[in-house]
Amino acid sequence: MFPGATGAAPAIRLAVAAAVIFVAAGYASIWRHPICFREAWVNSRTRVALEHELADFVTALPPDSSLLMYLGNHVGACRRREFRAASDQ
Repeated sequence: MFPGATGAAPAIRLAVAAAVIFVAAGYASIWRHPICFREAWVNSRTRVALEHELADFVTALPPDSSLLMYLGNHVGACRRREFRAASDQ
């Protein structure tokens, strides 16, 4: 170590040990059920219900009808009823 810094070594060890314990406790608290998983699970229930209703609406349309829809949020509804975009046909 540095000359004259004999008391710094235990303080550094204590700081490193505290940091390791803090990081380990953080990982242990979210290891089994991460918050992002819980949030996705809760949000998926309403999204799936909406996609089912939207898929039923799309299925009820006549075969030669046009539909303008943003697919970024509701792609699951189109997949459920095998609805194909005009560019795919």
